[in-house]
Amino acid sequence: MKFDNDKFDGVFPRRKPWFIMLVVVAIVGIPVGLWLMYRGKAGSSADNAGSAALPVAVPVVATAPPFTPPLPAVRPVVVARPAEEAVRPSAPPPPAAAQPVAVRAGSSTVVPVPGITAEEVRNVLSKGQALEDKGAMLEAGKAYVDAIASCTDERLLAALEERLGKANVGLLLSRQKMPGKVEYVVKANDAVEKIARKNKTTTELVSRINGLGSKGIIRNGQSLTVFTGQWSIAISKSRFELVLELNGAFFKRYEVCVGPGAKTPAGPYVITSREIDPTWWPEGQGPIPPGDKKNPLGTRWMAIKDKQNPAGDKRGLGIHGTTDDSSIGKALSAGCIRMRNSDVEELHMLVPLSTPVVIAE
Repeated sequence: MKFDNDKFDGVFPRRKPWFIMLVVVAIVGIPVGLWLMYRGKAGSSADNAGSAALPVAVPVVATAPPFTPPLPAVRPVVVARPAEEAVRPSAPPPPAAAQPVAVRAGSSTVVPVPGITAEEVRNVLSKGQALEDKGAMLEAGKAYVDAIASCTDERLLAALEERLGKANVGLLLSRQKMPGKVEYVVKANDAVEKIARKNKTTTELVSRINGLGSKGIIRNGQSLTVFTGQWSIAISKSRFELVLELNGAFFKRYEVCVGPGAKTPAGPYVITSREIDPTWWPEGQGPIPPGDKKNPLGTRWMAIKDKQNPAGDKRGLGIHGTTDDSSIGKALSAGCIRMRNSDVEELHMLVPLSTPVVIAE
């Protein structure tokens, strides 16, 4: 059989090649398309799930950093402890370094101060003596007071106080000016005793400061120097000492004898009487005159009574001299305060009636 070559090229007519291509595409393309669709759906699910994690390019624009206000100061936070912890005692703080202290004579105030050396004390004593020799008692006393304020050594302190007491008495008995001294012009009908009573001082002190002698003769219009300071006495039984204070500050220290145990009762007293060359009236015996060896009162007597009830105090206590200096510094009296005669004469000249006295253990 013979085919016409113009109409057919093999099986298909030569004039329709697109049909052959369509068939081939259908046979190959349909399966491939289905496979691609399946892969496309699976891939789109994965892409959607991970798209948030993918970095996105953002254009960078140079701008000034935003203003940030400063943060407020942070306060400490107090956390309440449990009750059992709150009451638990904390460990004690470490002890502070020891610091020297000084107790100003005649006072109970303790003040931390730098200690003065022994060499410095010797220099002060030498300087003070030179001032005393020139009659500059006020300047000498100031030098001693300054040294006492920074002295912590008992032995050196005693030496300074002894010199200060001497300078204080020297200044008081002179005509030199000092706090407490005032001018008094004698009026008609005045007497030394009257002037002393009016100014709450003693006749002996007025006479001694003004050089009036034992007779105390004065004249109308005469100018006198009168001392008006306030005295007080503090007695320590354990230290066997009597401290005389002027306006609350140390003036002079004296060594004394007291009674053993409770024979010298502690407490506040007041001076109610003063005598020169006292007579002793022992219980159950007759009077023993001054100067008699059996009279233990020495040359001066100052009766002290309970400050709260002086009229009802019948104990017969007093501050007096002694005929036995060896008892000074010991507990040997029957209850009174004994002093050396020279010391009690000085004290008697200085302190008037109503001077307060405190006896401490």
